Amino acid sequence: MLRFALKSFFSLAALSAAILSPADARSLSAINRVSESSGVGGNQPSSNSSVSADGRYIVFQSSASNLVSGDTNGLMDVFLFDAQTGTTIKVSTGLLGAQADGQSVNPVISGDGSKIAFVSIAKNLVAGDTNRVSDVFVFDVATSQISRISVSPEGIQGDGASSEPSISHNGNLIAFSSLATNLTREDANDRRDVFVRNLIAYGTSLVSLSSTDVQGDDHSFGPSISADGSTVAFSSTA
Repeated sequence: MLRFALKSFFSLAALSAAILSPADARSLSAINRVSESSGVGGNQPSSNSSVSADGRYIVFQSSASNLVSGDTNGLMDVFLFDAQTGTTIKVSTGLLGAQADGQSVNPVISGDGSKIAFVSIAKNLVAGDTNRVSDVFVFDVATSQISRISVSPEGIQGDGASSEPSISHNGNLIAFSSLATNLTREDANDRRDVFVRNLIAYGTSLVSLSSTDVQGDDHSFGPSISADGSTVAFSSTA
């Protein structure tokens, strides 16, 4: 049976919600294409967009090769469009500017636009990626640095595939699901579980536990973290 769960994770102050005025709502009626370069549309499909809270940054995935110069890997990549400057950059870039050697998909941007989480099977986005499964990564918009999220508190890479990132407003907390068994010491159920990575404390925590901290006896997936990072919702067949 499929169940839905809420996990209160951190005790932090909540963010206040803004309500659009009628004038603001009307201003949203204009449609502009984002997946283009100098007015020319992408030559392959683009999808899975995510937008920052103020609407400035829009992240999406695309297999187009003409959105930025030098995109020659012929793979699905993650791109970031800045509505203020009208520029597009490729997020899923390998070490030293190399083309990613695997697909990158499912991007989500933090509410403040500072960080982008995404899934990739590329092996050259960070050093030491040798697990041959999909991982969750985070891109820092200010520094263009990419870090791997689906790792243990000690930085050990996951021994199973990770996906489904969800990111808090400030980008410091990222929830994701994983089949890995070595991200936390208490993970012993050999099922897909939900985790949260703290970018400040460099910690990884198992979320899909019962109220008495008993691990689920079946899969948990589809995490969604609140803007303030205090609560994680997910689905489970446990």
